[in-house]
Amino acid sequence: MDEFRPPESGLRYTADHLWLRRRGEGVVVGVTDRISRILTLVTSVELPDPGAHLDQGAELATIESQKVTITVSAPCSLDVLGTNPEVLADPMLVRMDPYGRGWLVEVRLTEGAWERLLDEHRYRASIELGT
Repeated sequence: MDEFRPPESGLRYTADHLWLRRRGEGVVVGVTDRISRILTLVTSVELPDPGAHLDQGAELATIESQKVTITVSAPCSLDVLGTNPEVLADPMLVRMDPYGRGWLVEVRLTEGAWERLLDEHRYRASIELGT
């Protein structure tokens, strides 16, 4: 099993391999390397429009690659503040730089949602358990 090495401290995670980083009043969301490594040639990324409200479990993004299409679900209720224009123009950024230029959306989480996300220790434990 690959060892998880976060690119920085202070990130939060979901059990289905999203990372979240606070940025100003918003939270930037992307996929972890556990997702990016299964992608091959990423051909497109579909993201919601800024201003959209998504309930927990709603489709947050669709990442289409040569061999697999991955649908990313909203980890909690959230409002989309913006999308990453770079990843829309160059979808391979999701594969090549998932924690940097390959982020997907910037969102505002509902009250208390940040605290319910997994910290690095809990995320690492979920990986070790194979979830």
